[in-house]
Amino acid sequence: MLEGMVTQIVYRNEGNGYTVMELMTDDGEELTAVGYSPMLGQGERVQLEGVFTMHREYGRQFQAAVCRPMLPKTTEELERFLASGLIKGCGPATARAIIQTFGDEAGDILTFAPNQLVRVPGIGPVTAAKIGTSYAENMQLRQVIAGLSEYGITVSQAIRIAEEYGEDAVSRVKENPYRLSDDIFGIGFKTADAIAQKMGIEADAPFRMEAGLRHTLQLASGEGHMFLPSEILIPFTAKQLHTDVERVQRAAVRMLQTGVLKLGEGKNEPVYLAGYYRAEQECATLLKQLCQAELAPLRTEVADSIERRQKTSGIRLATQQKAAIETAVASPVSIITGGPGTGKTTIVQFVLSLFEQAGLEVALCAPTGRAAKRMEQATGRAAHTIHRLLEYGRGEENEEIYGKDQDHPLEADAVIVDEMSMVDTFLLMHLLRAVQQGTRVVFIGDADQLPSVGPGHVLHDLIQCGCFPVTALDTIFRQGEGSAISLNARRINRGEMPVPGQGFELWQAENPGQVWHHLQQLCAQGDWQVITPMKKGESGVISLNGKLQGLINPAGRGKAEFARFGQTFRVGDQVMQIRNDYNQPWTRDRGEELERGKGVFNGELGFITSIHLEAEMFTVQFDDDRVSEYDFAQADEVTLSYAISIHKSQGSEFDRVAIALLGGTPMLYNRNLLYTAVTRAKKHVILIGRKGVIQQMIANNKTKQRYSGLALMLGQDGTAL
Repeated sequence: MLEGMVTQIVYRNEGNGYTVMELMTDDGEELTAVGYSPMLGQGERVQLEGVFTMHREYGRQFQAAVCRPMLPKTTEELERFLASGLIKGCGPATARAIIQTFGDEAGDILTFAPNQLVRVPGIGPVTAAKIGTSYAENMQLRQVIAGLSEYGITVSQAIRIAEEYGEDAVSRVKENPYRLSDDIFGIGFKTADAIAQKMGIEADAPFRMEAGLRHTLQLASGEGHMFLPSEILIPFTAKQLHTDVERVQRAAVRMLQTGVLKLGEGKNEPVYLAGYYRAEQECATLLKQLCQAELAPLRTEVADSIERRQKTSGIRLATQQKAAIETAVASPVSIITGGPGTGKTTIVQFVLSLFEQAGLEVALCAPTGRAAKRMEQATGRAAHTIHRLLEYGRGEENEEIYGKDQDHPLEADAVIVDEMSMVDTFLLMHLLRAVQQGTRVVFIGDADQLPSVGPGHVLHDLIQCGCFPVTALDTIFRQGEGSAISLNARRINRGEMPVPGQGFELWQAENPGQVWHHLQQLCAQGDWQVITPMKKGESGVISLNGKLQGLINPAGRGKAEFARFGQTFRVGDQVMQIRNDYNQPWTRDRGEELERGKGVFNGELGFITSIHLEAEMFTVQFDDDRVSEYDFAQADEVTLSYAISIHKSQGSEFDRVAIALLGGTPMLYNRNLLYTAVTRAKKHVILIGRKGVIQQMIANNKTKQRYSGLALMLGQDGTAL
């Protein structure tokens, strides 16, 4: 064990914290030390555990297995630490003033009585609080990083762990390292398993088998499954853990006995995580209750109201559309499905008008902010994301909180939900909890689009169960600009090649270079959203974003930028939020007042409006005018969005879309994927790629099976509701 002061940082890998440092030990020896350091800086005191090694090129070094930051022993060391730039609100001049004021007591003041810093000339209460908080957080964070470094946990991972678990971070990780894969963004099961083994957990330990089963089911949920058949779950888990099937089977039995897992109905023995089983069961129960509740009669004659609305709006409805409206008004729960141009928006406008004429309070909602905004523009009425409608937030312990639930239901007589294909089982459950009995619920969506990112196959199951009236719109009404998009979407669904027309083009490209040539031409002409199925590769999201950024928003003199997590961000960049952050604060200018709230969600688009290099902060303005401020450490929550994946584009619409299609995994390149991409465009879509790839996608009508049990649970009694 060595203890001393860092005299120089020779090298540091900011990604994993690996550091080469020059050290002056307390014995006066000067030496080189290497290891994963907790953000040490020059002039700081550190305690190292490890061994001396002989490097072929650099000679004698101390190989540190553990690096512990130490409190400065002298006032000189403390001043250097305070002046290092790591303590917010404290520069060299302030550090010198603190030492001059308190002398040897400065360390105790900073630790136990930071409010006393106001005695220092130039430090007010606000700055004193900032310095005290930053000092305490810095010390705590360094201790966590040091305590976890011996298990191979990187600095960036340790920072997230510290943010999640606080001062108990080290003990909680040691107690159950597998919890990291559940709780910490960016740490998967394999990483947690490697940490567990470094902590001495045996490879065949029952604890590990159970963790592996949970991981497999969680992995499956990430692919949209609510459960896995036992015949898939058990052998897959055994293979992942490099163990035998019998051990995993015994672990599964224990977990069923303790209620961690649930066995569903069906011949394939569906195995659920208990929370997933309860979510489907609750959705089925609440839907049945809604259907069995008595509806209050409307104070208007539906047929007459439809006729009056047709005259005032100048819109003539087709028979199918009238039937959909009448069903929605008369039914407790109804479903309207159809592709672009089939009149779903018109039906919503009529249904909303009828509800309002009858004196009903109506709530309009959709799963994404962009979808809610479109709904609002189409109806002229306020629309919300489902999360915001339910007043979603996080508590002090980061637990989920819904302001609207069974005890505090929505004050609505009717609820209209758009883009139902994107709603997963858990979101449906929370929505249904907040809907009062006797409320009319209208689900609207396109059953041919990709299913939700989250687990479940909600819209599909609601249609397939046979319990609710379903109107499937199949006539295209949209005319004029963009009408070829609707027609070609229909052709794709029928297994036919799209044909060029107004607002629809096919551009041949045989390689990534030709794709990029076409995109350069397009993006020089105007505002195009690029969509591609691939994340990696020359025509994938990552590569295209780098190229498009250089084309559309190049580096320039006076244009602030910063680099984090493998990406460079600039003022003016188009970005997308890629994870739900329910605590992220935002503001929105409402003219006379500033609206404040929390929560930004996966898939929301915006622009970087400012970057503050000294404060390490950047600001994003989202499409709905919300403005949110991030620190640089949060830069992995957003990504450039000049190009986005087809999956990420779901729920969004753009005027002009360019789709890059060169080839990829045959199983994933299917008709459903192409249909979803094409239907993102309102006015103009261009397919760029190989004609053969487009033909293959259209021919491949196989979609990956999702294991969900909602349809079965809804129809278990064998009767339509």
